[in-house]
This record gives sequence, C-alpha cells and structure tokens, in this order.
Amino acid sequence: MYFWLLASFFWLNIASFNVWRSVEYQRFYFNDSQLFWIYFAYGWGSPLMFLIAALVVHHAPETIEEMLRPNFAESKCWFHGNLETWAYFYGPVSVLLGMNIIFFLMTVFRLWRLSSCDSAVPGLRSSRFKCVLYLKIFLIMGILWVFEVLSFVVNDSEGFWYITDTLNSLQGVFIFFVVVCRTRVLNGLAKREWGRTIITSVCPRRCLSGPDLEQEEAMLAPGDDETYVAMGPPPERTT
Repeated sequence: MYFWLLASFFWLNIASFNVWRSVEYQRFYFNDSQLFWIYFAYGWGSPLMFLIAALVVHHAPETIEEMLRPNFAESKCWFHGNLETWAYFYGPVSVLLGMNIIFFLMTVFRLWRLSSCDSAVPGLRSSRFKCVLYLKIFLIMGILWVFEVLSFVVNDSEGFWYITDTLNSLQGVFIFFVVVCRTRVLNGLAKREWGRTIITSVCPRRCLSGPDLEQEEAMLAPGDDETYVAMGPPPERTT
C-alpha cells in the first residue's frame, strides 16, 4: 500500500511537469520515447527506492539506535507513530504537492502570456484543456490528503477518521467524473458501442469539462505531444 500511494503522487507530479513542459518548450531536450522511459523510471523507481529504504531501516540491527525506524505493523498496518508517518510518507508527499503547485502556477502564467500575445498560438487550446484537467485531478487528490493530515490533528475523534477514510476511498470516483464524464468521451463510447451519440445530460453539466461544452472535436490536434485516437471505426458511407 505504501508503494502504490507514493507512486500515485509521483505520477501526478509527472503529469504536472509534462503539462508545464508542453507549454514552455516547443522542442524539448528529449524526444517522446526518451521521455517515456525517464517518466517510467521516475514514476516507479522513486517510490520503489523509498520502499527499499524504509524496509532496510526497518530490518536494520537493533544495535543501531540513531535510525528512525518505520516500525511497520507494530500497532497498526501502517507506520508506528506520527513522526514515522511524516518522515516516510507525508514529508515526501508534501514536497511533491508543493512542486505540483509550482508547476501549475508556471503553466498558468505561461498560458496567460501566450493568450495576451496571440490567441492563435498553435496548441494553445489543447494546453489550456490539459492544464485544467490535471488541475482538477490535483485539487481532488490534494484536498483529500489535506483532510487526511487534519485527521492527525484530531486523532481522538473516531468520527473524523470515518469521514477522511470515506473521502479517500471515493477518490477514484471523483477522478472518474472529472476525466471520463465528458461530452466527447461519452459520445465516443456511445458511438463505439451503439453507433450513436447519447444525451449529455446523463452526467450533470457541472461534471463536464469546459472545453468539451464548446466543441466536439478532439482537443489534442496532431502536432501536440499527444495523439487523438478514434474510439471506433468510422460509420459506413452509403452510395
């Protein structure tokens, strides 16, 4: 569980960096293939290193007293106390969330400058869409983990633990509504399964991402760092 939780925050950090990179640089130092392996190594390798370090310290000889041991599963199926939790989990997560905030601020500032200079900048609309989408995901994960931190402050209240655990367990549902519950995605799935579009009111209008309400075409046009893939074969033409 420790590894997967850390990995989710490292991959969110990758998403934040990638949005800023695509806005800031038209030509980056590495190509897409190289970036994939760099992201892969960072997204999975970093949490793996934290896990290995925690296990090494946990199983270190008892004669070494200077180490802050994680003490897994001594009193619960997590770290032993608040200090260990902050050192091995909340500390790294706080750093990653801080980096995400910096990346998003730089991205927003860059988009604002591009918009004020020339509204016809290639890929500007796509970059705005990606920025808004990842910002929503970041806010969902960030706010939920703020509640998790607050649960340490009022750890005597069992009811507050139920609230935070419930919110965190629904994190995937919230992200589903933000990422999937959009006009283009729903209509693409409907066309593939049933050969027709569906009524967009199936999902609340507030759940739909802004750019999707303005157009049905693919947001990531050819030439951007992502490629739009059609969600099914084109309809047959009648002669």
